[in-house]
Formats: sequence, structure tokens, C-alpha cells
Amino acid sequence: MSVFGSLIKFLNDNNGTITLLATVIVASTTIVLAIITWWYAKTTDRMLKAGNTPEILLYLFPSETYSRRINLCIQNIGTGFASDINFRGEDLHLNRPFLFKVFH
Repeated sequence: MSVFGSLIKFLNDNNGTITLLATVIVASTTIVLAIITWWYAKTTDRMLKAGNTPEILLYLFPSETYSRRINLCIQNIGTGFASDINFRGEDLHLNRPFLFKVFH
């Protein structure tokens, strides 16, 4: 009997065991890939949120044209779009520039 014939006989005699082994390998690989995909999705979500966060800088500076006026500058220095910005007078610290995050 040739080597090929011996291989065919072995596969025919053990087809149930080989099918079981292949099924376990495929199922295990599927579970591992599902976990990796979930992890990548969570990481991508965190990166997108971190990369699109607005940060608003408010500061006061003296007017160049009028000596008795103070200008308020509101600037978005973050990477995300800032909208619906609200602040109160007591939120302003007049002695230094400050940062606060805007959450939407």
C-alpha cells in the first residue's frame, strides 16, 4: 500500500476525531477573534472621543484702542467642534487665563 493510501485509510478510520478537533479549533479561533474585535472597537471609540474633544480657553486682555475697556477672548483650542457654550460670571477667574472642558 502506498503512502497516499495509508493516509486515506487513517483519515477514514479517524474522521470523527478529526472533525471534532477541527470544530474545536475553529470555535476557539472565532472566540479569540471576537474578543480582539471588541477590544479594537473600544480602543477606536476611546481614540475618537479623545481626538474630538473641544477645549475652550477664555482670557481677558486690555483693549488697544480704549484704555478703559477689557476684551474677553473665547477660543477653542481643542480638536473638536464646540457648540452651545455657556458660562457664568463667577466661572471667570480674572487674575489669570484658565481652561475648562466643554462636555456635550
